[in-house]
Amino acid sequence: MVSTRTVGSYQATLSIGGVLPVKTVRAVITPRPSVLVCGTPFGVKMFSEGALVVGFTDISGPDGAPRNPAKEAGLRLGDRVICIGDTATDVDACDQVGVTCLSAAWQDGVTEALEQRNPGKVFDRVEACGAYLLEQCATK
Repeated sequence: MVSTRTVGSYQATLSIGGVLPVKTVRAVITPRPSVLVCGTPFGVKMFSEGALVVGFTDISGPDGAPRNPAKEAGLRLGDRVICIGDTATDVDACDQVGVTCLSAAWQDGVTEALEQRNPGKVFDRVEACGAYLLEQCATK
């Protein structure tokens, strides 16, 4: 088993009886992209599930040209940003920056630990997580 957090290239060969190769599969694990939530608080307390997008700022790309990764990713003013993580560390990181974290318990044996850290926001199926997100969008 290969950890999904280890960056690199991996190859596995499926064989019958350990002798007759059937298929070889190659997987390339890349660094996990992330978005940093930042800004200056201005004295208004807002109750929102997740961080609320209230503006955009361009940054300089590798070639020096202005870029706006948030807009390029499809974010719009008024969008709410949440995190879907699969570890208690993800929940802690989100708590530190005020971002709502939904917990993906797709792996066996993690549901109980995630429920203790993130009660009511742990999903063992992609469909259940999707239904929760749709329900939240409809009520907000």
